[in-house]
Amino acid sequence: MLSSTEEKALRMRHGASVERAAPLPMQGEGNPELKSELRLIELELYRAYKQHMAAQAEAKRAAQPAVVPTSSRAKEKIVRALRKVK
Repeated sequence: MLSSTEEKALRMRHGASVERAAPLPMQGEGNPELKSELRLIELELYRAYKQHMAAQAEAKRAAQPAVVPTSSRAKEKIVRALRKVK
């Protein structure tokens, strides 16, 4: 079995490519310890990703300034006119 670097080098040298629609090969199929270790790594990465995305969303919310309503002369004129209509 080739390492990933060796496989990439052979593919580049001979012009072989992997089909884009092909499923990714599963690692650790024959080794239950490796399979569980890979699953643990996946879970840790997924948790870290979720925390990262939550932190980004929080930072984005904190960066947005609070909207403060300002009085507008035109708006006040329209409101007065509407009050007179009633």
